[in-house]
Amino acid sequence: MREVENHPIEIGFIQNGIKTLIVGTFPPKEVYESDDHFFFYSSTRNHFWNRMENIFPEWNKLKKTKTKCAEISPEQNKIDKENFSKEKKIGFLDIFSKISRMKNSTKDNDLICVENIVENGKLDKVIIENESLRRVCCTYKLAFEILKCKIEQNKLSIIEDSISANGQKLIYKIGKREIEIYLLYPATRSRDKNETKDTQYKKLLFS
Repeated sequence: MREVENHPIEIGFIQNGIKTLIVGTFPPKEVYESDDHFFFYSSTRNHFWNRMENIFPEWNKLKKTKTKCAEISPEQNKIDKENFSKEKKIGFLDIFSKISRMKNSTKDNDLICVENIVENGKLDKVIIENESLRRVCCTYKLAFEILKCKIEQNKLSIIEDSISANGQKLIYKIGKREIEIYLLYPATRSRDKNETKDTQYKKLLFS
């Protein structure tokens, strides 16, 4: 029987006044198990916090590795990331609350969904409780496709949009509100130029 993993930050990081919700998939087990102060996108292979430092040079101590920001404790690094997120009005929540893995791998293709935030109601709860929230940005294609598939189809519109990494944005109608859903360029290494990623991230996450 495959092990079931619960998300290490199952409730996400949601603060009053958020405008944008960033939705990923599920963190690597070896990353969150080895860090008592784990925060979203903490893997050294993930460049999300590099992107943030490029966009906001004054926040130049967000990405911590063995050589970069070595003098900063993991606890302080988590606090810095939380403070940045509060100031910039972004929140974090991954698409999977519980998963199994086909094999010991960090690849999204090897994740088996046990519970997701659409079907367990967490996504709607975050949207309803945060009236300032107007946009969801997915950091991985799998997260975008699950939202596209699992949200009630009569509440969802699909629109062509060149700024989204796949050329599509979703409009999720919930109550009297319309929430935009976009796909970001990968925060991991990809063929997309860093300048292209920075431009897109700045526009979608912070405008």
